[in-house]
Amino acid sequence: MTNNLQVSQKGKHIDSLEVAEMTGKRHDNLLRDIDGYLNVFLTNSNMRALEYFEKATYFDLKGEPRRKYLLTRKGCELVANKMTGEKGIFFTVAYIDRFHEMEKAVQQPALPTTYKEALLQLVEQVEANEQMQAQLIEQAPAVEYHDKVLSIDGFLPVTDIAKQLGYRSPQEITAELIKKKVLYRSRRGSLLHTSKYTYLKEEGYIQYKNSRDGKLQLLISESGKKEFARLLDIVQQ
Repeated sequence: MTNNLQVSQKGKHIDSLEVAEMTGKRHDNLLRDIDGYLNVFLTNSNMRALEYFEKATYFDLKGEPRRKYLLTRKGCELVANKMTGEKGIFFTVAYIDRFHEMEKAVQQPALPTTYKEALLQLVEQVEANEQMQAQLIEQAPAVEYHDKVLSIDGFLPVTDIAKQLGYRSPQEITAELIKKKVLYRSRRGSLLHTSKYTYLKEEGYIQYKNSRDGKLQLLISESGKKEFARLLDIVQQ
């Protein structure tokens, strides 16, 4: 049996070709039945045909266009109600299963099918991870950060490190580090390390201190200054 479940702009449908196969009817006979239902709909303005059937086209083996219908769940129910005996029961079970398959497929995230899609998905994941990291850092208790920084000597703000490394301003060194994706600005405006450079925090090259405006101030140790000089190609690796 072919699986012609699909989603159009109006929702989930089953192809009339598959419905004909499921019901054991000839496709032309099924089309004739649906045409009859639509003629009845035309006599009552309260009945909306598109809630049941949607006109569509397919190409036969000769490449010639042929008409078909896309049936919604309500359309399948209407067809089933016109059937009697085991055939009606079997079709009802079959179309219910098909719609359940469609619902499961829609709920599952689509896997990338091309290299470009995979790269875009990876970039989105990295950005999401960095945003989460920023939230975790910024939402940490201010006292914890305050105590950690005060208990460690030798940490300097970016302004001092910029001067020591020969930059004209902290904005200049910051822009270069952001360009190299070592640092980035969070939504609150804090200067934070990217996920690729988590080791800067773990190995004591940098620390963060809460400022009065609610942002985190980046502080850099002496060893951190040397590491930034290496990352900025100021010294040879």
